[in-house]
Amino acid sequence: MKNKSFLSCLYHFLPSVLLIAFVVIVAADLYDCPTEALLGISCPGCGMTDAYFALLKRDISQAFREHCLFPIPAFWFIYHLFRRKLSFSRRTENILVFLSALLFIIRWIINLFT
Repeated sequence: MKNKSFLSCLYHFLPSVLLIAFVVIVAADLYDCPTEALLGISCPGCGMTDAYFALLKRDISQAFREHCLFPIPAFWFIYHLFRRKLSFSRRTENILVFLSALLFIIRWIINLFT
C-alpha cells in the first residue's frame, strides 16, 4: 500500500517539479536546443519556449511569431488534466494527435527551407 501511494505522489508531482526545473533553466538562459546544438538545424519545437515566455508577458502576437503552433501543446496539457470529463473517443483522439504532429512537421519543413 505504501508503494502505491508513493507512485501516485510521484506521478502527480514529478511533472510539476520537472516543469519548474525547466523554467528555471530557461529563465537563467542555460538552455539551448539539443537538436540545434548537435545537428545545426532547428527542431520542430524550436521557438516554443520563447512563445510561452511572450505569452506570459501577454504579447500574443509575439508568441505567434515565435512559434505559431504554441497553443497545441497547451491544448493537450489541458485536455490531459480534464481527460475524464472531456474525453474524446479513442479514434478522435488519435486523429487529433496525428494532425497535431503533422502540423508540427509541416511547420518544421517550411522553417528549414525559409
